Amino acid sequence: MGIFGSLDNLGKAAQSLGRDMFGLEIKSNSKIANIAKESGVTLDTLETAPLETLSDILNTAARQRLLDPRFANSINIQIAKDAQAAMPAMPTLKIDNPGGDWLESKLRYAQAARDDAEPNTYRSTLGTGEGVTGYFTERLRLDPTTLANVAGSVGEERYRPDANKMRRLRQSIAETGYEESPILIQVREDGVPFVVEGNHRIIEGIESGRPTIPVQINYLRGAEDVDGPLSPESLGVPR
Repeated sequence: MGIFGSLDNLGKAAQSLGRDMFGLEIKSNSKIANIAKESGVTLDTLETAPLETLSDILNTAARQRLLDPRFANSINIQIAKDAQAAMPAMPTLKIDNPGGDWLESKLRYAQAARDDAEPNTYRSTLGTGEGVTGYFTERLRLDPTTLANVAGSVGEERYRPDANKMRRLRQSIAETGYEESPILIQVREDGVPFVVEGNHRIIEGIESGRPTIPVQINYLRGAEDVDGPLSPESLGVPR
């Protein structure tokens, strides 16, 4: 999926020239407006409509001779270009790994903590939080569905979603609005990630259809150099 979610989701981020062109066709041709409406797209929902849906509507209108196929293709291309332009700049990965004896001591300490830990505790999964060797200078924007299967640092996956926590979270959003508090993920030295904070915010993001959510990822004890689902390479971040 990559660091910024799908291109389709990026197209939801903001109105664009291509979507403006699409909107003009809806306004000027009631038959095209009806095709769009059948697909759930109106002028009110155009800004957040998926790229694939808009493309299908344009192609249908072209096949029915309601729109010149060449013009339909031009709108499709413009919408895709706008989505590409909306992509945020690549974040910067900072690496601070002295290696050698320093790294070996951090690895030993973490392993010793895991060996002596109770199940489903932070110590049993990550050992310790010491030895952050890689991190991003800015929050990442990730498609929440890419985090759906990341385990919790204290075994939250055993009971999430918790109905009461989800109810309180949704109530808070309804009363005070959505607050973009970043998800905290730590990646263990073997490349396995764990959600430290934000298990239920991930679920809320998925259920609400949010295209991206803010995420902070810390790589522990050399994890930035290990293959894994949230490695820099998997996220598409250049080294």
